[in-house]
Amino acid sequence: MANKFLKIRKSKPYQYLKDKYLYSRAYFHYKLNPYPAEVGENPVFIFNHIPKCGGTSLNIVLRKWFHLVRDYPPHDLQYPDPDDWDRAQTQFENNPPSLGGLKSFQILAGHYHHSRNRFTKRIGDPITSHSLKCVTFLRDPLSHRLSLYKFGVRKGHNWVNGYTLNEYIKSETNFFARVLECDETNYKKVLRSYFFVGILEKNKSSIEKLGKLIGRSVNFEIPHVNQTNSITELSKLSQKEIDDFKTANHLDYKIYQFALERLNLN
Repeated sequence: MANKFLKIRKSKPYQYLKDKYLYSRAYFHYKLNPYPAEVGENPVFIFNHIPKCGGTSLNIVLRKWFHLVRDYPPHDLQYPDPDDWDRAQTQFENNPPSLGGLKSFQILAGHYHHSRNRFTKRIGDPITSHSLKCVTFLRDPLSHRLSLYKFGVRKGHNWVNGYTLNEYIKSETNFFARVLECDETNYKKVLRSYFFVGILEKNKSSIEKLGKLIGRSVNFEIPHVNQTNSITELSKLSQKEIDDFKTANHLDYKIYQFALERLNLN
């Protein structure tokens, strides 16, 4: 019986009806409780979901406030064959979201960290596109890198295959800077262009502040799903390895620190 019910829930007709219900719920909620004037007219909300920064939990929250529209690219677990993945990725690239069709009570959520799916390429430039109300969350850069590694190993992603922990944390630098498409000269300007930048280490207060900005209360328990305990990985690194990581990722630490200052939860 349980398997039969699960099959029904995954069926296209069920998912269609569920989505119609969630769309209607978000519409009526918005009509009864419009956003504060500071949000502006005809906002286009976008969630730049940086992996392992609490985005899966945040999506659950966003579904309570918006009708969520997914914009997630294919990944290697869905398409283990590289050729199959490339075909799926090409199809994804050729079908960008229609921002003009998004309603004010909707939010588009997706991953934009892959070089073929950069935010400015798929969505637009948040600095010049004033109607965009971009949201993202960050976390301590080393904690983020460790979490990515542990998550990748646990799930069997090919982007960690063959790497030791120390090799992986050195394999790429300034991940946040690349995702946000900024450098030393403009990272503050890019962060200021975002409607809201939360901090995972201050998750509850960040979500409460985001809710306040759009006139929504957090009268529910904030979920914590898809967690990866990166503390266990941190204990495997020497102090020199930690210091070397911080030096190599100095821009990401500047971005993180500036985001903390802007959050201003005092």
